[in-house]
Amino acid sequence: LGPSGCGKTTTRRAVAGLTDPTAGRVVVGDEDVTDRPPARRDTSMVFQDWALFPYKTVIENVAFGLKMRGDGSDERTERAREMLERVHMDGFEALTSDLSGGQKQRVALARSLAVDPDVLLLDEPLSNLDKRLREEMEIELKDIHEEFDKTFVHVTHNQDEAFTLADRIGIMNDGRVVQVGTPTEVYRDPTNRFVEEFLGDTNFIAG
Repeated sequence: LGPSGCGKTTTRRAVAGLTDPTAGRVVVGDEDVTDRPPARRDTSMVFQDWALFPYKTVIENVAFGLKMRGDGSDERTERAREMLERVHMDGFEALTSDLSGGQKQRVALARSLAVDPDVLLLDEPLSNLDKRLREEMEIELKDIHEEFDKTFVHVTHNQDEAFTLADRIGIMNDGRVVQVGTPTEVYRDPTNRFVEEFLGDTNFIAG
């Protein structure tokens, strides 16, 4: 969580292997994956603009990662249908170009979950949705997170989104993580003035 330009997306890209860190390491579980290409990291990504293939069907989109992995046709179709059912999109056979924004978001989520990653990376995935749909998807994402019991790294500048979804929040400013804690901890016990000003509505009185 942090303001625009603070380094959230760069950090996410480093975890995914799309950006080489200039210092430090990227560790997934107990494995150092810093030098591994993206395809050899057990991560998956949900993009801000969904990045679906418009002229493929819903099933073909969700099964794409499994196809690239070499899974058989029947196996990947069964897995794709299972994931679509989990995100309440079962029965949809349309091209993704015919779907609404919320439906596209669910298909993108199902596609990323289908490959069963250790870490799911979400890059402001709800920012293109209207307020009501965004709030509905926040609840669904939280339920899916609890159901799959996987690590979700969710990049956002939206505080409501972060406090609804997160069990742990890392607050960034100027390329650094300035505080990590539960939503309650970072809200009630900010480590510095930036965190105090950034979270919620705050009045400062000179004295």
